[in-house]
Amino acid sequence: MPFVAFQIAMTLGRLAGDRVVDRFGGVAVARAGAALAAVAMSTALLIAHPVAAVVGYAVTGLGVATLFPLGFAAAGRVPGVRPGDGIAVVGWLARLGFLTFPPLIGLVADRVSVGAGLVLVPIAAVAAMLLAGALRPARTLRT
Repeated sequence: MPFVAFQIAMTLGRLAGDRVVDRFGGVAVARAGAALAAVAMSTALLIAHPVAAVVGYAVTGLGVATLFPLGFAAAGRVPGVRPGDGIAVVGWLARLGFLTFPPLIGLVADRVSVGAGLVLVPIAAVAAMLLAGALRPARTLRT
């Protein structure tokens, strides 16, 4: 159920995300969403109850919903890089992350505990919050 709640909330967040980003800006939405995800997942892990897990995963899904689209949009605006090339690099890095992060969580879960493995999720969310400034469009020099 937590994974289903995550996916449903992420879908709803993506459907509403453009309007929220248009209103508040990509960097602010990414920072707030990543912070929300970090707090939600940390709280779910601390409470360690099935209902907290479902709610925590749902709120985490809502929080991270705009990060992926914002990353692709930023990759398409890198000065001096063709949009397709920037997007291809971000897509490749995303696949690399999707292939390495879940096994890393599983490795920590096998060696320590499932809770310890899942602590990597709020840590990653904090990293996303700190790196959100990279989503800001680069300023170009006027000549």
